[in-house]
Amino acid sequence: MDQVAAGRPYVFQQDGTPAHTSHLVQNWLLDNLPMFWSKEMLPPSSPDCTPLNYYLWGVLERESNKRTHNSIVLLKASIVEEVASMN
Repeated sequence: MDQVAAGRPYVFQQDGTPAHTSHLVQNWLLDNLPMFWSKEMLPPSSPDCTPLNYYLWGVLERESNKRTHNSIVLLKASIVEEVASMN
């Protein structure tokens, strides 16, 4: 995570996907992330608590759809550009 965040403060938001809530992943997160909240501390089936569902995806869709993309490669590049501009 430190490499991804490049030294900037970050909040790691996990969802309730079974792969993300497995004991192996939860133990790794506990050992590697400061201030980690285990799945037991979060409401069960809590899509309402996932900011990505209410902010990020809507903004990315709106902003990337302002331009026409003639290929998946161009669409992906547009999405990456929009994410980078949010910093």
